[in-house]
Amino acid sequence: MKRHPMKSILPLFVYIFLFDNLSAQDYTVSTILDKDSIQLGRQVNLKFLVIKGTDDIIRFPSIADSLTKYIEVIGQPKIDSVKLKNNKEQITQTLSITSFEIGVQFIPPQPIVRITPQGRDTLFSDLKFLKIAGVAIDTTGEIRDIKNIEKVKLTFNDIKPYLFLFVGLLAFGVCLFFLIRFIKKKKFESIETVVEAPHIVALRELDKLKAQKLWQQKRLKEYYTRLTEIIRTYIENKYDILAMEKTTKEILEVIQLKELDKTLPMNELTSLLNLSDLIKFAKGDANPEENILHLENAYNFIKISCKNDINGHSPVVVNKSNNFMDFISEGIDYAIEMIKDNPVPLVPFAIIISKEKKITQKFTSDKYQEAIKMAENFISDYSPVPEMALYIYDGIFTMNNIKTDAIYIKAFNSNELKGLTFVQRYKPKTKSTAFERIEIPILTGKVDNILKSNSKV
Repeated sequence: MKRHPMKSILPLFVYIFLFDNLSAQDYTVSTILDKDSIQLGRQVNLKFLVIKGTDDIIRFPSIADSLTKYIEVIGQPKIDSVKLKNNKEQITQTLSITSFEIGVQFIPPQPIVRITPQGRDTLFSDLKFLKIAGVAIDTTGEIRDIKNIEKVKLTFNDIKPYLFLFVGLLAFGVCLFFLIRFIKKKKFESIETVVEAPHIVALRELDKLKAQKLWQQKRLKEYYTRLTEIIRTYIENKYDILAMEKTTKEILEVIQLKELDKTLPMNELTSLLNLSDLIKFAKGDANPEENILHLENAYNFIKISCKNDINGHSPVVVNKSNNFMDFISEGIDYAIEMIKDNPVPLVPFAIIISKEKKITQKFTSDKYQEAIKMAENFISDYSPVPEMALYIYDGIFTMNNIKTDAIYIKAFNSNELKGLTFVQRYKPKTKSTAFERIEIPILTGKVDNILKSNSKV
C-alpha cells in the first residue's frame, strides 16, 4: 500500500515553521528616534536595539558619514550592552544624525546580522521618518539697519599677553647681557700662568730621581744624565746662564765671571759635573757611596744658592743694555696707563723700534687669545727686522698659590738669542679702592726670540 507524498513532507514544514518562530523570538530589532522632528542643522539620536542570546554575535551595518543623501551621521557610532534574564542580552547602537534639507526625510531600514552556531540570519531595522523644520522669520517687525561697529574699552586682560611678552624679553636681554660678560670674563681668566721658583722645581725633580732608584738598577749613565740635567736647568733658570748649551768648563767659567762662585759650593758642583761627564762619555763608573754623595751635593747646592730668594723668585742677573730695559719699562708704563682707570681687560698691543722709529699697534678679536697671537705675528712678520720689540697682554698670575691680576710682557732684542718674559702684578681699581701696582716686574723666564726666526726668512 502506497503512502501519499504529502504525508511525509508535512512534518518537515511544521518543524521548520516552529523553529523559525522560536528563533525569531530570541532575536528582535527595534529602531528608536529621540525626536521625530528637529530644526534645520540640529542633531538627534537614532538607536538600533537588538535583543539576542548571550552566545550570539551581532554585526551592525558599516555606516560612513551618511544614511541617505539628506541624512548625515555625526561622529562615530556608540555601542552599549546590557545583560537580561534568561541568557539574553540587549545591544544598542547609537548614531547622532542631522539634516540640512527642510522637509520630511526617511531613514531606510538597516540590515543587522546575527551569527549563531546553527548559522546566520538577518533582520532589518524599522523604517523611520524625520521632519526637518526651517528657522522661523518674524515678518511683522520693522526692518532695522546694520549697527555701527562699537569700540570696546581696553582692559588689563587685553594687554596682559603683551605685558608678559615685554617682561619676558626684558628678562631674556638681561640674562643674555650677564651671560656674555661671564663668558668674556672666563676667556680673560683662562690666560693664567703659574710660575714656580727654580729651586722648588729642581728640588721636586731631585725627589723624583731619588724615588726612581736608577743607579740601584745598574742604570748609572741614565742616573747621572738626569742629575746633571736638573742642575743645569736650575742654573739656567736662576742665573740666566745657557747651561744646557755649554760644557762643564764653560759653565764654571761663566759662574766665576759673574762672581757667583764666592757664595756657591763650587767644589761639590765641579765634582758632580766632572764625574757625570766621565760616566756619560768615557764609560766611567762610580760606587754606591759616590752616587749617594753627589745626589746630596745637588740638594745642598740648590739649598745654599736659594737662601737669598725673594717671594719665592731668585734674584736674576739680567745682562742687557740699558736701552732695552728702558724700552721694556716704557711698555709697562704705557700698559699701566691704559688699565688703571679702566676695569675691562687690557687690549693687547705691540711696540716696535725699527730704524729709530717707534710703532705702537693695538689688536682686538672676538677671542682674547687670538688678539694676543695677532700681536705676536705682527712682530714676527714685520720687515725689516726690528731692533727691539715687545707685546703686552692681560691675565692672571699665580704665585705661592695666590692669584693676582697681572700684565704679561714678552720682549725681544735682535742682538740676543732669547726673549724675556716679565709679569707686572696689580690690583685693579674698584668703587672703594684705587688702582695699585704691586712691587716691581718679575722676570719669569725666557722664550724663543721671534726676531731671530724673522731674520732667517
